[in-house]
Amino acid sequence: MLAARRLLSSLDMANESLTAGPRSASSEERDLFLLMLVHDIRTPLASIAGLLEHARELNHELNRGGAGCPASAEQDELLGLAQGETRHLLDLTGDLLEMGRLRGAPVPLEPAPVADLDDLVHQAVLDALGHRPAANVRVQIDPRARSLTADRTLLRRILANLLRNAGRHAGEGGTIRLEVAVSGDDVIFSVEDDGPGIPAGSGDSIFRPFVRMGGAAGGRSGGSGLGLAFCKAAVAEHGGRIWVEEGEAGGGRLRFSLPLGGPV
Repeated sequence: MLAARRLLSSLDMANESLTAGPRSASSEERDLFLLMLVHDIRTPLASIAGLLEHARELNHELNRGGAGCPASAEQDELLGLAQGETRHLLDLTGDLLEMGRLRGAPVPLEPAPVADLDDLVHQAVLDALGHRPAANVRVQIDPRARSLTADRTLLRRILANLLRNAGRHAGEGGTIRLEVAVSGDDVIFSVEDDGPGIPAGSGDSIFRPFVRMGGAAGGRSGGSGLGLAFCKAAVAEHGGRIWVEEGEAGGGRLRFSLPLGGPV
């Protein structure tokens, strides 16, 4: 756990370096080097996250089967904490890489048909919330949306960022609703939670880099303030738009539209 906190501190320092003022040629080289390091860190972190997930599953199976080594509540809590720390590190490395893209050239697009939209949405849920999400996730997809053309990698990342944000606000036992609908020539994606809601007066400011939303479950703000900024940039590159609304249950609702026929 201490090693994870030290790594988190190092990544926070990298974040500060990447978000400093005007860059010289030497600082650009340093930023590039830092981004390469961050990219390399993600692979072992992802492996650790997978191993922790597997360890928790084994503990639960032993506990259910009465195999003589029942998982104690303390063991599960410690594994859960380690899992949370690892996901936090993965989120931060992803945000740092996204920031590098935001500060560089426009987000490059590789549009392709998204016929397996259901699977892409499922993968985004796993990316954001893991195999055992604390919140209940409900998904509804309009069959017409499966003819969407978009950059699959960026779409998955956009959805994962929005779902991760909703998960922080819904908290344990909360509900997240992901709906995909078709309106005219656009596909409308909607991610809603039943948490405390978007702070009054936030508006489009939540899509600016380093702006963190308050009102997370348990008093946590979470995130690095880069995920939603990346979403806005990636959606804009597709020729779409993103906006915030108050959800039906009083929580927050983030929506974005993409042209059904592909980027324009």
